[in-house]
Amino acid sequence: MQRETGFCVECRDVTSYTLQKKLVKKMIRGEELTFEITCAICDRCGEFMSVPGIIDLNVREVDEQYRKLKDLVTIEDIYTLMKLYNIGKAPLSIVLGFGEITITRYLLGQVPSKEYSDVIRNALFSPEYMEQKMLENKDKIAMSAFKKSMTKVNELKNIFTVSNKMIGVISYIFERMDEVTPLMLQKLLYYIQGFSFALNDREMFIENCEAWVHGPVYKDVYNIFKHFRYNVIDDPKFVMFEGYKKYLDDKDKYIIDLVVNTFGQYGGKILEKTTHKESPWLFARNGYSDNVPSNEIISKETIKEYFHELINEYDISKEAIYAEVNKLTYKNVKTEKVLERPKPVVTHKKVETKEVSEAIRRRENTIISILLTGELSIYEIIKQNIKPEDFQDEINKKIAQKLYEEFEKGNSNINGIIDNLDQDQQNQITMIMAEDYEIEDLEKAIDDIIQAYKRDKLNNRKLEILEKLEQTSNIEEKKELEKETSNQFNCFSIFSRLQFGCNNAFRLLANSCLIKKKKI
Repeated sequence: MQRETGFCVECRDVTSYTLQKKLVKKMIRGEELTFEITCAICDRCGEFMSVPGIIDLNVREVDEQYRKLKDLVTIEDIYTLMKLYNIGKAPLSIVLGFGEITITRYLLGQVPSKEYSDVIRNALFSPEYMEQKMLENKDKIAMSAFKKSMTKVNELKNIFTVSNKMIGVISYIFERMDEVTPLMLQKLLYYIQGFSFALNDREMFIENCEAWVHGPVYKDVYNIFKHFRYNVIDDPKFVMFEGYKKYLDDKDKYIIDLVVNTFGQYGGKILEKTTHKESPWLFARNGYSDNVPSNEIISKETIKEYFHELINEYDISKEAIYAEVNKLTYKNVKTEKVLERPKPVVTHKKVETKEVSEAIRRRENTIISILLTGELSIYEIIKQNIKPEDFQDEINKKIAQKLYEEFEKGNSNINGIIDNLDQDQQNQITMIMAEDYEIEDLEKAIDDIIQAYKRDKLNNRKLEILEKLEQTSNIEEKKELEKETSNQFNCFSIFSRLQFGCNNAFRLLANSCLIKKKKI
């Protein structure tokens, strides 16, 4: 593997180096705090090296960590605020009640106090708050600047035409999903409302849903996002919604996670077709032809009854859902059974690997951790469902290949296997061991991981089909691909999709839900 090089003052030579994370203590405003910084370690002598850009990188890392630790706004937040209200640095400073050059100093890197940070954040999240500050300091800025910013204030106020709870739900969806279209958002909101009735015995938000041609629609939400049409919702002004997640409690978040982690893997069009088969929409559309517009209300009572019938039909345990979520997701649980580990490799290096999502990386690291117990019976279960080529992290893939190869020979001497790995792979194992994964139920952990891989494979196949559909102009090929898409979707009922991603006992892990199979 090609390494970056630099001049090592200890070796008096140009050597390769490896980047390593190190904890350091710094005094900031009279308080000693711990930060994680990046260091360059000489591969030859193991001493620290000064390489181009490392100091600037560490300054940024400390700054980001400090702001996060103290809940302070970022420089990006300030730029977003200026863009939202079409206002310059000096006028913004004056409007917020600061000195004229305060915002300029913040943009240059000075960290604001908590008091000033909260003022900036309030303006960022609330056009009403910004309006108040504008009116308070109207006479201190140019009239042209005042009018420009007030125009933006009024535009942004028009976004907040729905309840605080609805905004909180939308904000949480945006946080949990990388890409959301207006059509997908509408269908997710419908299912969130339905499952809130069914599992929490209460509505999620007060808004009523209408039976439009393309399925259930929350009209006021539609008006907020309609200019995006079929495109992904992407606009910096919706950062204002973040402050509204405070209106959600844990049970609300459970429901949103449940829906996002299941229905969220399907496109808006597929979800639209699903709602067309469900009684709430069908009942409200009674008497209307397929393409005839309607603003008939889908009554909350109809939604409530339908989703209650579903959970009763499939014998879903609400208590078990919350028990598992409390145990596995939202609490730092100390477990009793801990996997025995091989002696860690003594090294100070940390290997750089290609970008892999944190969730996937943690899943792969957990698999490696389990395999390092050297239990061949466990390996036999894993290998039936997960292959070395399924690993996305390249070093993890090589480690898995070696472990699989040795286990096939009947060799379970883990320390011996590790000794024969290269330095990068040994470093990776050291990093994995440092995570100290604690697993209470080994069988359950394996089942969860296997099901996660199955879900990913299904989703990848779906994406492949959709990509082929976009690229082909052959009518017959399109029909076959559409048939496969339909078959793939229809092979799972609503609740079997919810089940997908759970273990064989249908218990919840992370943000999925606990579902029992329908008795036949």
